Amino acid sequence: MKPSRVDQAAVWTHRIAGEAGGGVPVLALAGRFGFAATADLVNAIDRLLIGSASMVVDLGQVEYMSSGSLDVLVRAAERCAGGGGVLALVIATDPVRLALEFSGSIGVFAIAPTRDAALALVRR
Repeated sequence: MKPSRVDQAAVWTHRIAGEAGGGVPVLALAGRFGFAATADLVNAIDRLLIGSASMVVDLGQVEYMSSGSLDVLVRAAERCAGGGGVLALVIATDPVRLALEFSGSIGVFAIAPTRDAALALVRR
């Protein structure tokens, strides 16, 4: 019997919320960020970075990030650095930290254990 194909977008849910953290854009992510989530992530980052060179991305509620989603974050960090800013990541889960370490991209970000610590890094 041939296994049925499951639609990834229907199974892998993700949430993206943007807000201002005392004048610094903060993007709070939750869930599983597979291929289907990359366009949503790009759009959210583009909206929040209008008029700002720095931002915080809170990954504290993220369970999984695909290489495509990680690449979106790397490009956003490069964009921030190009404008004289910084992209700080809040990393509270081992799967996300390991994905960044294995991809070799962890060094392009400022890393913090909490949102307050990340905001302090961005405001320096």
